[in-house]
Amino acid sequence: RILETDIKLTSDGVMVLLHDQTINRTARKSDGSEISEEIDIASITYEEVLKYDFGVYKGSEFAGEKIIRLEDLLLFAKKKRS
Repeated sequence: RILETDIKLTSDGVMVLLHDQTINRTARKSDGSEISEEIDIASITYEEVLKYDFGVYKGSEFAGEKIIRLEDLLLFAKKKRS
C-alpha cells in the first residue's frame, strides 16, 4: 500500500499535513468564517494553528476538525497495519 501526503512545517518545527503553503483555503476561524489575511503555515506555531477549524469548509458535519500532525498519521498507519 502507498500513502501520499503533503507535509509542511509550522514555525516551531511541527510537521503537519497540508497541501498548500497557506492555511487559508482549508482553515476557518473558530466561528466558521473565512480568514481574511493570508497566513503561511511556516509563520505560525502548532499551538496557533490549533485555533483554526480545518473541517467546516467541507461542511458543517466536519466542523471542529483540527490539522493533523505527521506523527499522528504515522501512528494511525502503524495501528492499521497491525
